[in-house]
Amino acid sequence: AKDDAVAKMSAQLLILVGFYHVGDALQTLCFFVLRSFKVTFLPMMVYGSMLWGVGLSGGYLLAYEGIGSLSATQSPAAFWLMSVVALGLVCMGLMLLIARALKSPKYR
Repeated sequence: AKDDAVAKMSAQLLILVGFYHVGDALQTLCFFVLRSFKVTFLPMMVYGSMLWGVGLSGGYLLAYEGIGSLSATQSPAAFWLMSVVALGLVCMGLMLLIARALKSPKYR
C-alpha cells in the first residue's frame, strides 16, 4: 500500500488473522471429534452463541461504544480481536464437551 496508515493497519490485522486461524483450526478439530461421538447440538449452540454473541456483538461494542475501561477504537481490528476471543471461548467450551464425552460410560 502506498499509504503508511493502511500498511500499518494491514500489519496489525495480519497478526490478529494469524491468531484467528489458530483458533479456527483448533475449534474445527474439536468440532469434528465431538461429531465422531455423535455430539452435535451443544457444539452448535456454543459455536453460535460465542461467535454471534461475543465475536460480532463484542466487536461492534469495542469498535463503536467501548467495553468497560476500553474506549471505542473505530477500527476493524476490534472485530478481529473479538472474533479471536470468541474462537478461544469456543475452543474451551468444545474441549469441555470432549472431556465430558470421554467420561461417558457409553464410550468406555
